[in-house]
Amino acid sequence: SLVQPAVTVAGPTALSPNTGPSSGGTSVVITGTGFITGATVKFGSASATSVTVNSPTQITAVSPATTSVGGYVDVTVTTSGGTSAINSKDRYTYTATTPTVSSLSPSSGVRLGGTTVVITGTGFVSSSTVNFGATAAASVIINSPTQITAVSPAGATGKVRSEEHTSELQSHSFISYA
Repeated sequence: SLVQPAVTVAGPTALSPNTGPSSGGTSVVITGTGFITGATVKFGSASATSVTVNSPTQITAVSPATTSVGGYVDVTVTTSGGTSAINSKDRYTYTATTPTVSSLSPSSGVRLGGTTVVITGTGFVSSSTVNFGATAAASVIINSPTQITAVSPAGATGKVRSEEHTSELQSHSFISYA
């Protein structure tokens, strides 16, 4: 029987654009060679949310969300012929986006603090902070780009804010009770 040789993947030799928000969703055109139907794309260790092989030399992939910003991730393409080698032209940089808070669960807790609150939204990155009113959360765990788990501090009342760097962001009310 005749065996088809595997097509070797070279590249990416260009990304356009080569930067996008940490919330993901950027359509990125990848130029290289050896692209075939069924190819997969990774931004660092995260899979692209959509991949379209336009031709043997071009793929359009949608960047996934990330909790990391600053620096770059390597974009790799994998086919039956293997995975593209890392090179300086495959670098994609994530930029911080303004986080949004869409819900809190629960939305109230005891005045002594210690209530574990799951914050749902978008744009959460590893350097995000959480305040209950003017008081920092007792602890913060960034679960994903869309979820944070925070523990309310003693005396917490007012708006819950998720902040990236120094900008104040959208907030939701968290009401303490006795």
